[in-house]
Amino acid sequence: MSRAIQPFATAEDGDILYAVSTDEVDNPSLTPVDLGVIASELAWDAVLSSVPTIPATPAALNVKPRADELRKFIGTYVFPGGGELSIVDAAGSLKAKFKGNGRIYFDSEKDYAITAKGNGLFVLESAARDVLKFEESGGQITGLTMNPGPWAIRAVLRR
Repeated sequence: MSRAIQPFATAEDGDILYAVSTDEVDNPSLTPVDLGVIASELAWDAVLSSVPTIPATPAALNVKPRADELRKFIGTYVFPGGGELSIVDAAGSLKAKFKGNGRIYFDSEKDYAITAKGNGLFVLESAARDVLKFEESGGQITGLTMNPGPWAIRAVLRR
């Protein structure tokens, strides 16, 4: 399973693989190595069949949002585990910097440009090009969702 899931089976990532046998098959020609290969292929097939459809990257905007429209997104967003994504004004655009736990998604203390896209979505300009969707309640931004879809990661705005 570590062929597809990284990190896999570390102390804090939350996944684990159990293997159980009922010892009901009596096949002397099945060696422990053969059984391991079969189990490995079965686990790989399970991983491949569990991958959901990932939403497409949002389309580009025809008109860039004005600086005053972007200001409402400025603040520090706190992820589970305590990691913080600070979003600031960068000469009329948005820029983000991450600190804390969460190195799987961000490089600590690296500046990331944020590009506005269609349907209120944004792209964090990194190798992964993660999608950001800001959450709003009562006309106020309350948080954001990174990669909205089946594996969304939410963060709460702390002003």
